[in-house]
Amino acid sequence: MRNFLLIYPTQITEAPMTLAMLGAVLKQEGFCVQTCVNTFDRPLCVEDFVNKAVEVNAEYVGISMLTFQVLFVYEIVRALKEKGFKVILGGPHPTDCPEEGIKAEADIVVLGEGEETLREIVQGKPLREVLGIVTKDFFNARRQRLDVNALPQPDISVFDQNLFMHDGFIKGYHRIYTSRGCPGHCTFCDWKVFGQKISEYDIK
Repeated sequence: MRNFLLIYPTQITEAPMTLAMLGAVLKQEGFCVQTCVNTFDRPLCVEDFVNKAVEVNAEYVGISMLTFQVLFVYEIVRALKEKGFKVILGGPHPTDCPEEGIKAEADIVVLGEGEETLREIVQGKPLREVLGIVTKDFFNARRQRLDVNALPQPDISVFDQNLFMHDGFIKGYHRIYTSRGCPGHCTFCDWKVFGQKISEYDIK
């Protein structure tokens, strides 16, 4: 069994459903998907993430990255690389600053939506042909926005549900996602991951 570890390094109180969306695609490609999520109840350090990657014998480690913990994340990346893991960065900050992630020793930076990009990477497609990635050797063009209705349902089994249990209620599983993207131009918001075109889910 091939193993893929998905990391959410920013402290959070509820399940990050972005990892469940990516995990569903990776499971379609035959991977056993594990997650390592930093929570306020159980805060993690760099060593905890590395130990998890070692424990699951991860073929790839994917990190969903925001800006305000950038230095912490790059510590994780370097520590993982010291152990020989293949590291893929994605999320708002890497989409904005991909070269920075490569300088921090990540193998691949994913631009924008990650589901189909990750799928092609793990399928073994030549990286120069995978749209929406940056490596130390090349900077590929962004791929077109995804048809969100062609994606599998988020797979919440990738999480340790005990991490998000509060008073008998699992936080984060109650959200309903109806679209991706926003037409706004707010200066305080990073809209480059999904762009300013709205993609709606068919809700039946």
